Amino acid sequence: MKKKVLSMLLVCVMAVSLVACGGGKDDNSKEGEGNTSQEKENPGEAPKSEENPEGTPEDAGEEVLLTAAWWGSQDRNDRFTGAFDAYTAGSPNVTFEFQINGFSDHLTALSASAASDTMPDLAMLQTDYLKTYTDAGKLLDLTPYIESGALDLSKVPENVIATGKVGEGVYGISAGSNAASLIYNKTLLEENGIEIKNLMSYEEFIEVCRAVYEKTGVKTQFDNMATWLQFLSRENGKPLFDGNALGADSAEVFLPFYEMVETGKSEGWLIDQGIQTANGGSTEEQALVKYTSPETQSWCSFFNSNQMVSLQAVAPEGVELDLVTMPCKDPAKAYYIRQAMCWTISAGSQNIDEAIAVLNWWINSEDANAIILGEPGVPANTDISDFVAGKLDDTTAKTFRYVTDVVISNSSAGDPPAENGASQVQGELANQVCEKVAYGELTAEEAAQEFFEQANAIMAAGASE
Repeated sequence: MKKKVLSMLLVCVMAVSLVACGGGKDDNSKEGEGNTSQEKENPGEAPKSEENPEGTPEDAGEEVLLTAAWWGSQDRNDRFTGAFDAYTAGSPNVTFEFQINGFSDHLTALSASAASDTMPDLAMLQTDYLKTYTDAGKLLDLTPYIESGALDLSKVPENVIATGKVGEGVYGISAGSNAASLIYNKTLLEENGIEIKNLMSYEEFIEVCRAVYEKTGVKTQFDNMATWLQFLSRENGKPLFDGNALGADSAEVFLPFYEMVETGKSEGWLIDQGIQTANGGSTEEQALVKYTSPETQSWCSFFNSNQMVSLQAVAPEGVELDLVTMPCKDPAKAYYIRQAMCWTISAGSQNIDEAIAVLNWWINSEDANAIILGEPGVPANTDISDFVAGKLDDTTAKTFRYVTDVVISNSSAGDPPAENGASQVQGELANQVCEKVAYGELTAEEAAQEFFEQANAIMAAGASE
């Protein structure tokens, strides 16, 4: 069964290149045990004694190499590597090997390493992908380490811990909370007297798109397609996925999104799909911040709130970005607080205790978070969140206020973990169907029906594996 789950995972991401990852153990080893230096009554807790009053690992002087994998912009890479370097400065016996990719390549590399039992010790995942790996037995259940205190979550709210749960286990710890957002060129809109606000309707958003195009010639880019479709499903009282099928009862649920894309194409304010495809998925390459003319420029982009930091870092000189909520019919139903990403630990790590210690440090250390400074989102630890809030630059402060002041009061609980096949629906199918509308190959009605039918077929196929 586990091999079939992993095969399904590889099928979902084979369109992108493979990257090798390191460090693992036998598939037959029990989840949560690891190849630690000794057996312990409480996992992750070293025996305390007069010589070792703090209960630090007895093998603390041994050389340890940990692999850490994530995706993101250069700004994120600099902050994350800086934080890990700081850990090494305090624990010179521990060094890190970094595996850094764009989002799609990260997923491809991780699925390949899972299939070959060489997953990195620490890896970033979005919660949408947790269940695929837990079903295959590839992620460590962190519960025993939380219970022993080796992983101290005493300052992490239960609803944040719950975002990393699959079944009864905790498999991921939030590296930062955020929310979906519309990130926009504030300078452009203010110079042209165009207003934008939180909690817009779809109709109000379209009016802004028209106004920007009429006054400036700058176009609109739709991205993060899966979130648009998820919000539509949630507005109608259903999660995007319900077991091995879509939660929505009919294709009509998804029609409003494809109608917006179709309208933008017919009225001329939708950016050319060829430009969007050529720009790819890299944050720094988005038409919001990289363009040569109004025809190649977008006034907005749809990303998670924390990604505004990376976008602002590469925006042209003199351009200020800001963020508001994505358009919705019912924000309180559509919106939820999400993990930007979560840290996971490989069940096959040969250095589980040290990986736990690193994760504990990341969550609870002011030293670590003085470097990270909320780049992945609002820190999970509430004390650390308060500490970081006082040190933020203006851009990151905007993202914190957006989550705490706007989204939290206009949101509901997130969707449950998705079953096998969800990553293919979200990462491939949602984009492919939208592209067909942008190229004029499908009408909005045809696109909604195609997404509905193919998504259900993919989820059903996942159940049969």
